[in-house]
Amino acid sequence: MEKNRSNELLWNKLIHTHSTYIEFTISPFYFYKVFDFCFELSWNYHLILSIHDRTVDAGRSSSQPAYGEHNHLAQQAKQPPVSYRRP
Repeated sequence: MEKNRSNELLWNKLIHTHSTYIEFTISPFYFYKVFDFCFELSWNYHLILSIHDRTVDAGRSSSQPAYGEHNHLAQQAKQPPVSYRRP
């Protein structure tokens, strides 16, 4: 009888937890909060990038190379491979 009672309590707890979880995930308010958070995150990231691009552009004179052009990998990528070079 005692084992039956503990099983019943465990089962009730499981059902209660599961139903709470379903109510929480399906509630429109929860979806709205998640969507709002993701939107804010992406919008802030977009703003930070655009501000960064504008400050980089404003700080660069026309004689300076564009961002990343000083990188030797970028220079190598512009040249054709050795087998295609003319002597």
